[in-house]
Amino acid sequence: MNLLADLFIDGQWRPGSDGRRFDVTDPADLSTIARFAVATEQDCMPAVRRAAYP
Repeated sequence: MNLLADLFIDGQWRPGSDGRRFDVTDPADLSTIARFAVATEQDCMPAVRRAAYP
């Protein structure tokens, strides 16, 4: 299983603004089980504003 997880910002799933991802590894067999989007400052600021002013 290889899960691809994006950022949930303002009610929508979307990839990080720069497209980078990091792998999550299963320690039992060292296989990649998920790839998560990396949040940049450009991604965080809209999320913070939305959380502060829903």
